[in-house]
Amino acid sequence: MDYETEAHTLYLNANAQLTGKLSLSGGFYYTTATAEIDELYFATNENTIVAPGGRTDDYDVRYINGSEAYSKIDYDSWEVELRAGYDVTESLGLNLVYWYADVDDDAEYVYGDLSGSTYSVTGYVSYRF
Repeated sequence: MDYETEAHTLYLNANAQLTGKLSLSGGFYYTTATAEIDELYFATNENTIVAPGGRTDDYDVRYINGSEAYSKIDYDSWEVELRAGYDVTESLGLNLVYWYADVDDDAEYVYGDLSGSTYSVTGYVSYRF
């Protein structure tokens, strides 16, 4: 069996101190990854472990030997993160973070098609002592 995986990631970040109290930062992150198994073969055994409920299709190697899709990965993802920080006092700060991610899954596998996007907005108070 021959397993080959390849992943490439690009990170771009920037920071700016706009005033003595206000700072901004941001980042862009891109990943592309592929992986696959060639010549997939597992030795079979008559004493196959049966999954709960009697299913064997996910566990019996007879169902995955020779599969072209077993453990195949092919996806691209990118993320954007923007941060703002404001110093109310020398010790107290207010912070806001926006994060967005998008995944394009071109090879459904164990969990199906994982393509999609998500975002979050987070605010928090920081205290330095």
